[in-house]
Amino acid sequence: MDLYDDAIQIPQPKVKELLYANLEKCQADLTTYALETKNEEAKTMYGKNAENLKQIINKLEPYLLR
Repeated sequence: MDLYDDAIQIPQPKVKELLYANLEKCQADLTTYALETKNEEAKTMYGKNAENLKQIINKLEPYLLR
């Protein structure tokens, strides 16, 4: 007796959506680091990189969220 149902379709992971979410998380982390650090040089670096990543996310959004 076979109890495994071969007809059940397992949903495939949504790679593009996961990539988009991961990029947004990284951007949010950079923004958080910029707000929490006391070092002005690090604050500027994190803020600039957060803005750069946000621009990249905006450019990739149409391709990742189709």
